[in-house]
Amino acid sequence: MAKWWTGGLAPVDVGSSLRIVPYWDCWRTESDRLNLVIDPGVSFGAGDHPTTLIALELLEKTFNQMTGKQVPISLFDIGTGTGVLSIAAEALGCGFIVACDLDPSAIWSAKRNVVLNHNLRSDTNKKNPVFYVGPLDAIQFTFDLVVANLAAPVLRRLKKELIACAGCYLILSGIPDSMFDLIQKEFVSEDTDLENIVRLDEWNGLVLRKKASSYKD
Repeated sequence: MAKWWTGGLAPVDVGSSLRIVPYWDCWRTESDRLNLVIDPGVSFGAGDHPTTLIALELLEKTFNQMTGKQVPISLFDIGTGTGVLSIAAEALGCGFIVACDLDPSAIWSAKRNVVLNHNLRSDTNKKNPVFYVGPLDAIQFTFDLVVANLAAPVLRRLKKELIACAGCYLILSGIPDSMFDLIQKEFVSEDTDLENIVRLDEWNGLVLRKKASSYKD
């Protein structure tokens, strides 16, 4: 995976079909991958942090596993930041996407990035994603797929809510090596199975599947 260095930012390939592209480079980027055009903004990074790359890879793998079993797939992006995970979900084909963040400026940045991608692609669903500022429990229903790229202590604090809003799969990222065993122990339970793990540098992500999920193989 290429690194975005200051003054020389370059596209970053993720998984088998995704590519993060800085918005000032999108006009000259030709690829058979799904371009996720991101304006990093001042505070939220370029979408190339290992925790984001892990979340994107797990999102792609999990979505591809779900495709064909139920349409449309709904997704909840918790702590959206630049919106890159929601943009990826839309590009992959999720039918209904909701994203939240506690920071209003993050939502502003995410909405701007969605507009950038809608302007560059013709196959977007203009109703996706739906953004709001607030906590995840402001919405009282479940989603087929939930992705949370958050600091590990926050994941622990929100464990009950995260599991409750995931109807089928829950993707967690933002977990350092030092906390991975603890997070895995706390989240894998009588209600969830460990489905997948991705590691990059000193960071980890995992996918949990609800045992009552309609997506069972």
